Amino acid sequence: MNKYQLFLISALVFATFSLTAQVDSMNARKDLIIGKWSVFSNQAAIEITEKDGIYQGQIIWLSKPNSKGGFPITDVNNIEKVKRSQGVMKMICLYGFRYSETYGIWEKGYFYNPFTGDTIKATLRMKDDNTIEMTGFAGFSLDFVKEKWSRF
Repeated sequence: MNKYQLFLISALVFATFSLTAQVDSMNARKDLIIGKWSVFSNQAAIEITEKDGIYQGQIIWLSKPNSKGGFPITDVNNIEKVKRSQGVMKMICLYGFRYSETYGIWEKGYFYNPFTGDTIKATLRMKDDNTIEMTGFAGFSLDFVKEKWSRF
């Protein structure tokens, strides 16, 4: 085997390992969002999970889980009247997000706030390993919303 062939083989092996490391790094990056997060100004916590490349979040904790009457908090602000009696605990409030390798964000998803009844088309971005920044537009007035969430 001459020096040229040895160089080509070495370069191919290096490229293969580099590509594998990059794929592993991208997969690790997209899953950073998975976990439990404090949201709604620390009024609740959601757990973000992934299935088939789609990320969703479910409410797992409420600072005040019951009304003054002692009953579980319900979705009284929902624009759909039939949903106003459903409980807020265990509600899916974050849905449809996909990771964009190009931009390093989770996009094309929605965030529903049961405390206001607003559904926001949102983007999620990791500010660091323990902070998510959620940005989007709420309601018909197109109010810009920006929130920071921290690991719970």
